[in-house]
Amino acid sequence: ASKASAESRRSRLIQLLQLPTTIALILCIVGGTSQFSTDSSPSDLKSGKDKTKAGIIIFVIIYIMFAILTFVSMFEVHKTARGEKRLLIAVIIALPMLGARLLYSVLCAFKADKIFNLVNGNVGVWVCMAVLEEVVIVVMYAVMGLTVGRYEDSMSEKVEKLGGQQRRERRNQEANVQWGE
Repeated sequence: ASKASAESRRSRLIQLLQLPTTIALILCIVGGTSQFSTDSSPSDLKSGKDKTKAGIIIFVIIYIMFAILTFVSMFEVHKTARGEKRLLIAVIIALPMLGARLLYSVLCAFKADKIFNLVNGNVGVWVCMAVLEEVVIVVMYAVMGLTVGRYEDSMSEKVEKLGGQQRRERRNQEANVQWGE
């Protein structure tokens, strides 16, 4: 019972994180568009910066919550279907890269100097802190998605395993009754 409730609480939390993630994404898109539009007034520019900063702050909070959720999931990996354990490993590998990408966004939004600037910043820093991480994470998740079996397959495997275990227990009980134990 605790397994099902823990999984449903975790699933519910992930669903609840989707709304602030969408809001943060919208804020960053609208803010970035306002900031870098050629016909932006000074007030549009400031409003765009503020929206971008707000979106990035929300992303940082979501990242922290996601890291905590991943940490908790590490202790419950034994409850995970055999093929799906690799997904947790992929998430654990992706977390520091995602953190570096998020750090780059934070530095661009809040520091904004000639190194951390989206328009004319250092290209090497941009590639090493943003682009490579995104490419590696997307490729890793795509490979994981293509190699992990269907959910129904892993569930039927669990049911078969459980059924076999129950049959063995029933045979043992019947043998114990026959021998008078």
